[in-house]
Amino acid sequence: MPKKPRYHFTWLAILFLALAPLARTGHAQASNDEAQPKTKAEIQQWYKDEIGDIRALNKTWLKNGHTAEHRAELAEEIRHDARIKARTFMSDPAEVKELQKHDQEAYGNPDGPTLAFRVKQNQSRGLAGDAVYEDIVASDVESKAK
Repeated sequence: MPKKPRYHFTWLAILFLALAPLARTGHAQASNDEAQPKTKAEIQQWYKDEIGDIRALNKTWLKNGHTAEHRAELAEEIRHDARIKARTFMSDPAEVKELQKHDQEAYGNPDGPTLAFRVKQNQSRGLAGDAVYEDIVASDVESKAK
């Protein structure tokens, strides 16, 4: 039987690494060739579009048997990544600093609320168990940029 080429494993590894983020969250990353938003309104719309997939993804995560806590982690990861990426589109570094200052004061983190922050917030509102996490998955976080 002929031997498999040595590069066979390399191509599989490259494919795995390329698809790993999608497999983890079910959320595809934007192509570098895509036009980047420039205006504040375009950036806000881009952010809303990025996080807009969470509800649909949640249905898939449920079908795949993910726990409420894990689905909340995935949803927050998408929101966090979108928030950080949106800030890279902003042309005024002072605006980014202002958002970071606001987030530090409001959430204790310059990059916005963390999963731990949201869990604590929901628990202080009287939610318990899976309801804490279901609320996080279901929440529609609007852009606060002005």
